[in-house]
Amino acid sequence: MVLLVLLGCVSTPSRGNPDAKRLYDDLLSNYNRLIRPVSNNTDTVLVKLGLRLSQLIDLIRNV
Repeated sequence: MVLLVLLGCVSTPSRGNPDAKRLYDDLLSNYNRLIRPVSNNTDTVLVKLGLRLSQLIDLIRNV
């Protein structure tokens, strides 16, 4: 369920400041999500995700 809430928030288009969107688009214009941040292709990538209960409650309130 938490994953569904997070995916819903990430995939929802923002209605914020157009300047912030333009900055975001400019910063990520050359970003390639297929490139892994490792020197050797066989190395693993450790991803840590932390979430406090208060953050989850705020997230649910804003959905």
